[in-house]
Amino acid sequence: MTGFPNQGRVKFQDEQEAFNFITGAGSGSTAVFGLGGGSMFRRPAAAVSLAAGTGNQSIFGASKGQFSVEAGKSYRFEGVLVLNTGTTTHTTAFGFVLATAVLANYRAAVIAGDAADDAVGAATIVNLESETPAVINATSVDPETIILVTGSFDCTTAGTVQPVIAFSANPGGTNTVETGSWFSLQALAPSTIEKFGAVT
Repeated sequence: MTGFPNQGRVKFQDEQEAFNFITGAGSGSTAVFGLGGGSMFRRPAAAVSLAAGTGNQSIFGASKGQFSVEAGKSYRFEGVLVLNTGTTTHTTAFGFVLATAVLANYRAAVIAGDAADDAVGAATIVNLESETPAVINATSVDPETIILVTGSFDCTTAGTVQPVIAFSANPGGTNTVETGSWFSLQALAPSTIEKFGAVT
């Protein structure tokens, strides 16, 4: 393959290797144009048990759901989380636990609702300016909480980010993150870039 400035002739074993090189997909790789970074995606194969406590808990279980981020890149994230809990009054917080990673320009919009399956329920929207877990709903006794989240941040120091939830009180019952829940993270571009493509 030719056409990459100052790269000379580049040969790839197959289309997947070419895609990984151009987009930055794959573990630890960097996009040739400095754009992209490959999507990272996680969902539970079975319901994830949550502790009956008030500390931060990974939505995918202990030591799971740690997304690697690189310094100098901007990222976007989104997810849908369905929590099945007991009916003791509690609030739910959402955010990230960081390992080494340092973030800047964080912004997230979170919609949290309480409703049974296939039912209409009330919802709240929260504007978050920090990755630190923050309460996203009013006190609730409903046994099911649905969380929709989308946002972005710049990474200034490499490491991992782990999406977590936290209850204000033990909800009682059997607390789980249900199947069908998911979370994704994608590198967009260098954190200094303001636009890309056919946009003024």
